[in-house]
Amino acid sequence: MSVEKLKLVISDFHIGKGRYLPDGRKNYLEDFYQDEKFAEFLEYYSSNEYRNADVELIINGDFFDLLQVDIMGHVTDRITERISLEKLDAIRRGHPLVFESLRAFCEKPNKSIAYIIGNHDAPMLWSGCQRMFRELVGSSVRFFPESYSFDGVFVTHGHLYEFLNHFNTKQFWRRDEETGEDVLRLPWGSYFVIQVVHEGKRQRPYVDKVWPYRKFLQWMFFNDFWFFWKALFKPLSFWIRNRFSSDPYRRREFRLSPARLFDAMTHKSVRKVVEEILIRTSYHTVIIGHTHTYGYRNLAPHGEIFNTGTWMETIYLSLERFGKSLNRTYVEITYPLGPDKPPRSVLKKWHGQYHPFEEVAG
Repeated sequence: MSVEKLKLVISDFHIGKGRYLPDGRKNYLEDFYQDEKFAEFLEYYSSNEYRNADVELIINGDFFDLLQVDIMGHVTDRITERISLEKLDAIRRGHPLVFESLRAFCEKPNKSIAYIIGNHDAPMLWSGCQRMFRELVGSSVRFFPESYSFDGVFVTHGHLYEFLNHFNTKQFWRRDEETGEDVLRLPWGSYFVIQVVHEGKRQRPYVDKVWPYRKFLQWMFFNDFWFFWKALFKPLSFWIRNRFSSDPYRRREFRLSPARLFDAMTHKSVRKVVEEILIRTSYHTVIIGHTHTYGYRNLAPHGEIFNTGTWMETIYLSLERFGKSLNRTYVEITYPLGPDKPPRSVLKKWHGQYHPFEEVAG
């Protein structure tokens, strides 16, 4: 049976420079190893019963990890458009199959891509990065800086509802007072990823894959005591470094004014904001990502909330999902035949084709 219309929502691939560096060494900062599975996913939803269907792939943020990709071994928090283009080109070289598959998908009839920008791929706000991505993949790509809504469905990455990751997507750049160049106006959370998490991953590559972090701290206290104290004191040194930086912008941004502290303490959680969107608007479905934890909630009578999770490995320390997990989850939105029937959303897990082995080390 043929399908007429379909939308697919994915998020949080965090694609980096590739599994191996140009000199052949393993890249311990790479988090995405699902190139073949993703290629199979796109091929499946653009052939056979889906060959002529209207299929839109919705990338719901953090598809690339443009914050942590280094250039010649160096990571900077002064992210210009030129540096962003170099990072995107490095990702292209490291994951050719991903880009080839996206292009093949877009070249088929009635296939398109909607790209919602997250916090780790915020450099995609630069027009040059969007132009380069379209040149690599196809002209049918549309970019959305904050959210994408259609047919009663609201899709957003989710970072903009967090105090530490919120920033103005309409004024996303500033003139750097030291270099005179236009650079991204990064929020606290992005500075933390670049200055603290990036360094931590070089020593413990799994440090940003463990959930919940509170239990990870407890585990470190008993099993990795030195790194435990480092994890506690690093945020303090991070704040001091930026509060007393030579960059006037950072000195202002990291000033702990009473108003800023009050905002941090009273800022609503992503979960609470998403619930309010569903309750106070006409949307019947809200889809987010960002947390790397797939999930579904029925908030009857208002509607449904989905989290697309991630295609990266995650280490869960909570009892309900204890252990290392790789899920490749996504939301499939189908359109039933017949007038006035709303689209139906389902959280699914992609298995793909059977392969007798996969590379895990070496």
